[in-house]
Amino acid sequence: MEPVETVEDGCGVKFMWTPPGDNGGAVITGYVLTMKTKLGQFTAISDCGHQGDSSECTVDMETLSGAPYYFRQGDELQDRVKISATNRAGISIPSNYNKKAPAVVIQEAPETIGQLEKVETTENSVTLRWRALSPGTIYHVFSQHGIEPFKLLTETDENQVTPDHLRSGELYLFRVDVKHVCGIVKSKVLDVLLPSKPQKMHPIKTTIEGCSVRFSWKSPDFGSSLIRRYMLRVNVGEELLPLERCGEDLNFEYCIVPMATLESAPFNIKRGESITDRVTIAAENQLGFGPYSEFNFNSTSQVTLFSKPEQITSLNFTGPINNTALLTWKAPENANLSFTIYQAKASSMLERRSTVTTQWYNAAALQPGETYKFRIDASNVCGTTRSQILALENPRLPPKMKPVKSIENGCGVRFEWEKIQNKGKELIISYSVKVRGKNGAMYIL
Repeated sequence: MEPVETVEDGCGVKFMWTPPGDNGGAVITGYVLTMKTKLGQFTAISDCGHQGDSSECTVDMETLSGAPYYFRQGDELQDRVKISATNRAGISIPSNYNKKAPAVVIQEAPETIGQLEKVETTENSVTLRWRALSPGTIYHVFSQHGIEPFKLLTETDENQVTPDHLRSGELYLFRVDVKHVCGIVKSKVLDVLLPSKPQKMHPIKTTIEGCSVRFSWKSPDFGSSLIRRYMLRVNVGEELLPLERCGEDLNFEYCIVPMATLESAPFNIKRGESITDRVTIAAENQLGFGPYSEFNFNSTSQVTLFSKPEQITSLNFTGPINNTALLTWKAPENANLSFTIYQAKASSMLERRSTVTTQWYNAAALQPGETYKFRIDASNVCGTTRSQILALENPRLPPKMKPVKSIENGCGVRFEWEKIQNKGKELIISYSVKVRGKNGAMYIL
């Protein structure tokens, strides 16, 4: 045999030869191309040279690099390939290609790219990165959106690209291909959901909880990007002021705000004003805040502001009469109030006597001649306010009278007595004269 040459042929090596001039007296039935294995033995390539009239055979790189030959990139074929002719008598002595193939080296398919990496996303773009291959490699970047097939976006020799002008909140698929004489190597497909701002919130209700207001809501569609926080704002005149530290803990879909916070600066909501109408809420992700929603759209009832009761200033007494005095007062403008009455003698410590929800109290069993002090505490869930201390003197009964005389006076009787001198505040307000009837009963004249 006379090997002619070996040449690279796409993703393989073409081996060519000249049929032998002497066929040995029998028709050439085929040719046998053998290669040296990793163990040093020559083994025939099974799919080469079966036809007697053939004069070439191409072996692909996959065969050369696979078992049992294991040629690797850069290996030369010299002294590793032989060719023989066959007829019915058998196989001829092999001829070496070592003089014909010193420059032919094995080429391998390109390395795999592996998984694409999403570096950064914005509302309308995404930055992709992948493992760089050998210098000079051209990468073909493809994308798919919706039901459309993959389309070529760009070609680049860098291992990073940033497709833009994409649609916020929609899903895109990306793939990177590398073309090679031995074929096309494709990366794994990466799906990217572009972020969008959160959707409109769904406030549920506002409710009174003690001396605070609970604002409850339902989390929105977060627009493919995690919620960072919620923001509640209060409408104050022309400004929208945030409720600090409200909505920062994402484990809770509510916020409890003390009434005192809403009543004080900078909100300055007055007692009796609606809170529900003035509070809005929105969610924030990496792109910013979504649209704000008002709580009054979903609340079943309005919540108005109240706080600790105002001080009772209109505390009054009626009496005392028969050692009993009636205390009355005007209730502050707060709902659900209770009143605690404290009472003691002037020289003693005040003691709690009773708790009522009415606006009056009977102070009974007062001792004659004693001075008492009273205080009324008004309470609700926000706290307690004390009234000023009011003193009350319970007078003694007047002493026994000293009649002077009774004389006829025309057509009547004149009764005279010794006038009692007033002492302190125990003023004599009237005198009473009684007469015993024939039946023994006493009658007031």
